[in-house]
Amino acid sequence: MKVLTLIATGYEDLEAIGTIALLRRAKIDVDVCSVENLRHVLGHYGVNVEVDILLNDIDTSEYDALFLPGGMPGVDNLFKEELVHELVKHFSAHKILACICAAPSIPGRLGLLKDKKFTCYPGFEDYCQGGIYQSEQVVVDNNLITGKAAGCVHEFAFAIIAKLKGVHMAEKIKTSIYY
Repeated sequence: MKVLTLIATGYEDLEAIGTIALLRRAKIDVDVCSVENLRHVLGHYGVNVEVDILLNDIDTSEYDALFLPGGMPGVDNLFKEELVHELVKHFSAHKILACICAAPSIPGRLGLLKDKKFTCYPGFEDYCQGGIYQSEQVVVDNNLITGKAAGCVHEFAFAIIAKLKGVHMAEKIKTSIYY
């Protein structure tokens, strides 16, 4: 199993790093990609990440899921890139799409949440026309996994792990970190 994580300047540090760390604990390969084609990307709270891959080098056939962390202006910086739109559309239609906080607004603005249940940071549901907002920490609707905010990073990551490697693995990771 392999996850592609897209980040841009101003990403939400806890959402990105916490989720990536938990996925890697579950032995899920995670590539971190700069959509701005930078080798290092600075988060909203100052965490500077060295990326694994650049946007122009992605081969979608290598990945089972796409993860978009939230944070502002990170989400706006993600949305500026046309290739991000294509990747979100591809994963939404064919694989797993996982978005947290403000990031569900990206598939929302692309019309991909129509008739799908989702959650997001309060106020960003306005960008998700046609979607069915749920005031929950994490919502899974088929291949779409959404999380409300940084405070639910654990539950969000566990939902991704359960989808990719099964509930047993998610429970094993919970136990291993004394969650």
